[in-house]
Amino acid sequence: MLLSVENLSTSFHLRSTVVQAVRGVSFGLERAEILGIVGESGSGKTVLAHSLLRLLPHPPARIRGAIRFGGNDLLTCDDNVIRSIRGNEICMIFQDPSTSFNPYQRLVDQLVEPLLLHRSLSRTEAVEQAVAALDETGIPDAARRIHSYPHEFSGGMLQRAMIAMALVMRPKVVLADEPTTALDVTVQAQLLRLMRNLRDRYAMTVLFITHNLGIVAGFCDRVLVMYAGCILESAPAIRLFGATAHPYTRALIRSVPDLTGGIEQLYSIPGVPPDPAASADGCPFFPRCPYGADECTTTPPHLEPIGDDHATACIRFRNGGIAW
Repeated sequence: MLLSVENLSTSFHLRSTVVQAVRGVSFGLERAEILGIVGESGSGKTVLAHSLLRLLPHPPARIRGAIRFGGNDLLTCDDNVIRSIRGNEICMIFQDPSTSFNPYQRLVDQLVEPLLLHRSLSRTEAVEQAVAALDETGIPDAARRIHSYPHEFSGGMLQRAMIAMALVMRPKVVLADEPTTALDVTVQAQLLRLMRNLRDRYAMTVLFITHNLGIVAGFCDRVLVMYAGCILESAPAIRLFGATAHPYTRALIRSVPDLTGGIEQLYSIPGVPPDPAASADGCPFFPRCPYGADECTTTPPHLEPIGDDHATACIRFRNGGIAW
């Protein structure tokens, strides 16, 4: 196991309330795996990714649990250790590159910074590696464009530069937080193909956050379905769609438009996600679930295996299945 997350919980302690963004999440990452995390907006996906690298301000954020990587617990190791890992062995690709780059610095200064910090290279050597990374991600005339400012790039090219910034370090793990959300479908496909090729070439592990089930089906090896800060289902991507084991996962799949024909009305999940500041004793999806029962209101979600590398937090499914 390359990275192991055990009972991770992240809360924000505000003046008058406590917001539970991540609730008791556990999972592992294997080498060269692409693990997708899917769920509606507000389900806790981004907070989870930021928690892994201790990127959240403390206070108000409080993170509990364990994140084991390379013999260290990333939540309890000292600042020097986490700085040596962050941006070096574990890198992050943020959702909006236009807000992630410093607009006042040329791209070259931002790309070479981690190389100068973690690799002890000369500036000339660092620039050469940064240009190679830009070229590898498909940016034309990389030796010239590296001296441009971020605003001189299109959205797709800037996202490629963000990927290059992460991959220039050849990290063991890449955390990709919805990196294709603001891009058109053609550019999305190009970037996904690029990331998969780089994964295959360098055996990097990718944690890919998205709300797009189409991307999950075609890009990820394994999937975690997240809702209200909890993992409700975990399965290989193929099995998730072929043998769905949680009503929320089924609802997400039903919400995807059918492009094969028909004029049926697009399915919409009834209700709204729960207030993250409210306490929940049972399944958080119960108020929106058409299969809910009394036992769902008192039994907190807990993943239990139901097959080969497949687990669900639905107590009704585990107690005899649900006829979809």
